[in-house]
Amino acid sequence: MQSPIIQAPHQVLSILHSRTHNSNSLDACLEGLIKVELIHHNNSHLRTRIYFSNLLEYSQYFWAIGYNITALLTATTTTIYLPLLVLLLLLEEEEEDSMGGGGNTGMKKQQRCSSCHSLTSLCNENKMKHCQTQTKPELEPTALFLSSSPTSVSALGASTQVPQERLYLPRVGTAPCSLDVYLQSIPSVASRSQQLSCLSSKDNNQNNNMSTQRCLNVLQGEVAHATPAQTDVLVSAEATTCHIVALRSTQGPDSVPLGSIAHVDQAQVYNDCLEKMVQEHIQHHIKQHQQQHDDDFGFFMEDDDDDSDCDDDSYCDNHHNHHHNHQSTSSFLPPQVAPPPKRRHSSPNDTIKMELHIAGGYLDDEGTSQSISDNLVRTFSDLALKYEDQIQMSLSTAMISSMNTTTLTTDNQKKAPCSRGLALNTHTGLVTPIATSLPHELEGPAVEVRSARLWSQQRTPSLAVIHTADSVDGNITIDPFPYQPQPQLNALLRVDDTTLLQVASTSPQCESERFCSDLRRTLSFVNTVPASRVFGGKEQEPPRPLVYSRSANTLNQWEPTTRRPRSATVTAP
Repeated sequence: MQSPIIQAPHQVLSILHSRTHNSNSLDACLEGLIKVELIHHNNSHLRTRIYFSNLLEYSQYFWAIGYNITALLTATTTTIYLPLLVLLLLLEEEEEDSMGGGGNTGMKKQQRCSSCHSLTSLCNENKMKHCQTQTKPELEPTALFLSSSPTSVSALGASTQVPQERLYLPRVGTAPCSLDVYLQSIPSVASRSQQLSCLSSKDNNQNNNMSTQRCLNVLQGEVAHATPAQTDVLVSAEATTCHIVALRSTQGPDSVPLGSIAHVDQAQVYNDCLEKMVQEHIQHHIKQHQQQHDDDFGFFMEDDDDDSDCDDDSYCDNHHNHHHNHQSTSSFLPPQVAPPPKRRHSSPNDTIKMELHIAGGYLDDEGTSQSISDNLVRTFSDLALKYEDQIQMSLSTAMISSMNTTTLTTDNQKKAPCSRGLALNTHTGLVTPIATSLPHELEGPAVEVRSARLWSQQRTPSLAVIHTADSVDGNITIDPFPYQPQPQLNALLRVDDTTLLQVASTSPQCESERFCSDLRRTLSFVNTVPASRVFGGKEQEPPRPLVYSRSANTLNQWEPTTRRPRSATVTAP
């Protein structure tokens, strides 16, 4: 039976001041204290519950003294449990006195460690052992920036202000916790994650909204790049321990944005693919600048040879660069009409502004999610440093692992991911969490073929690129890959769903309802449809990629095409 005892803040401070010589430090430690609630668990265990008026305001301070308070939050409240604070011991002693317990008899004298601020014995031998086992975090600056506003992106797209705050990360080997827990102590990062978490928990109709837009779905182990002219929304879902990485970049006021999404299912193995992901953005903006340069001079030369291309004035008015008549345009206008303003093209020297969004994972028992989280944050920190002369990368969203964990109230309070996917609007840069499975009409083409890649014998694991900014007509391309029938997989087709989940999933208690049916469909495809039937490649003919184009009749339906992509690779990955 629980017996709560409530004491007002001034009473708590009075108790503390009467038992310590350093009242100033206690005042600082309890700044913002509203209420302290003592709860007996089975009449024996005492815990202290502290409420703050603004949780995020104090999380950075408590990290500095050695406690990551936000990691101890429950999913539905801003209650903080700090059982190691000196407040606990003093209030515990006061409570024992009030209940006739005879004080704190037998309790060993303790003091707070000067480096990690945990309570240690006053015994010199124990103090020395404690200090030897503690690793003090050493923060170092990175080339990653924190977005200039908590939301990082608005309805107008990426933040127009230059991020001012540089992200500091613990030096490798000195972090007392995983990076997702550390990032949770940064107010802007935690606030952004909480906002997205609220969107995930609401019964919104994001899938219905996407059904009215051109969507490009990225499956596990894939990556896609697209411009607003090619697709409206890049999306990836069905992630539990997996992580979704989204990038969006711009260069100058009139540049063509590029968006990317990758579905990462392992740590470490995709570092080269993630670097190619960043390089794709750099090359895109280089090509854009070169194209603007060629269009300017090419238009001038064509005008000298033949004016027929510009017989229609409206055609010329729709182009912002009138180099063919820039010397005489103003003279033909009435005095009261100002010439059209010149539109500044991006310069190759302009810094590419890149927004980074990472979502996925949860606090799984095996720690798989946190390993991927750590790897992704470190990898993009390294990439931001490597390419800092060309890009300025901002960490806009880090809804990962501990910040993406909720509880399944229907299943004994088991932990589960709050968001299972991410959607990126290529026009605005706005990101939206995906909490459920996508409708079948948004999955995209050849799902069985693309899913079969996960069961193929790849020499080096890599992210399959299914779409780029150079893709003809926005076509999806599935490059050939080798796979062989695996008779042993037939056994998985005969087991029940519970067994299949335990064998084939890293998070069996969190998978969607359609996980087992989708997996059985993929396994059946691998064992019954040979690769030669899918990609060809008989005799001397090399395998051919599969190419799909959007249906002219249905927005998010895809049809196979015989048109060969410009830069399709036919070698196996």
